[in-house]
Amino acid sequence: MKTSLTEGDRKALSAYRIEQAEKTIQEVGFLIENNLLSTAANRLYYACYYAALALLVMEGVSTSTHMGVKSMLSLHFVKNNIMPREILHGYILIFECRQRNDYDTFIEVDREEIDGLYQKGRAFVNCVIDILNVRDVQPGNL
Repeated sequence: MKTSLTEGDRKALSAYRIEQAEKTIQEVGFLIENNLLSTAANRLYYACYYAALALLVMEGVSTSTHMGVKSMLSLHFVKNNIMPREILHGYILIFECRQRNDYDTFIEVDREEIDGLYQKGRAFVNCVIDILNVRDVQPGNL
């Protein structure tokens, strides 16, 4: 669904979401170092989710579900060759890990899995930042 925010509002909201993503991805490193892997999986997903929202808001797109975010990223960025498919695939793997960890019984992420997902999450956030930099949307640049 298209939003009715002004361009200035979209830039401000996008920059705010990128700040959230950057702070949250830093938290993930701390959580992994301290062997808090389930919490790291949750925060890793949200770092990517915040970055995804930053990107979607600049397109004037909003969605009310987490699956909708994935669909809109695919439709607006992967399909248009703005975001590589493998970057979106990393986002999806992170989402699935977070879902398992948060909602399944007796399931916990292990260190090897979270280390791999952390790299994918950093790549996703960095890709979003690169796309937004082309559009001149960055924290502190408003």
